[in-house]
Formats: sequence, structure tokens, C-alpha cells
Amino acid sequence: MAVDASHIYWADAGKSGFPGTIWKAPLTGSPATTLVNRQNNPAGVAVDASHVYWANSGAGTIYEAPLTGGGASFLSSASSAPQFAAPAGVAVDSSHIYLANSGDGTIKEAPLTGGTATTLVTGLLSPVGVAVGP
Repeated sequence: MAVDASHIYWADAGKSGFPGTIWKAPLTGSPATTLVNRQNNPAGVAVDASHVYWANSGAGTIYEAPLTGGGASFLSSASSAPQFAAPAGVAVDSSHIYLANSGDGTIKEAPLTGGTATTLVTGLLSPVGVAVGP
């Protein structure tokens, strides 16, 4: 789950046979709207001034989508380079996305512009959350 000045964002993993969804809702209590659907076990939502980011834990992929809605953009995946193993936690700053990989016990960072991830921490049991500060 992530929050900005006006909305709350979250991932709904769905259930067997039903794809996951990324949602947003105004902090005023108005109804939620779907930002992106048909995701493979989405987890770890993060937000910046223009995009929402999440991990598709089931596929080892990372995506972003505009806060205003529209199609998701592929940032990186385990198939392009063996770097994500069941990513579960996501955080973002102005230049990087940070991932808690529960499948291999690592914390990694990757450039928002794409490219190879850097391993920051190893030897964890099964991390599921990560955060960055100012």
C-alpha cells in the first residue's frame, strides 16, 4: 500500500483463476478505481509524483503506470536478467526502485530508467517489505 497527498494505492492479488489488480482511491472516501488489471500476484506498491510501481511476485517482474491511469510499462524482469525472485516489497525514490526479493533473500535496487539491478543485502530469510527515506 502507498499514499500520496490525495490518494491511497494498493495491490489486490486476486484469487485462483482471477488476475490481480492495482487500485487507487481518493483520501476523501470516494469510490476506488482500477489503475491496472490482469497482474500476476501483484505486491509491494510504491508511488512517486507521476507513477505507481509494483512487483508481480508470481512472474518476477516490475511495472509502473501513470497515476492518471493508462497502460502499465514494463520496467524489468527475471527473464531479461536473473535478478528478481518473487519480489514482494517495493519502494521508490527519484532515480531507483528498491525491491525485497522474498524468493532469494535479497534487497536490490534498479534504475527507474531500466537496467541491471544491484544487490544491496543478501542472506535474508524471506524479506517482504522495504522503504527509503529522504
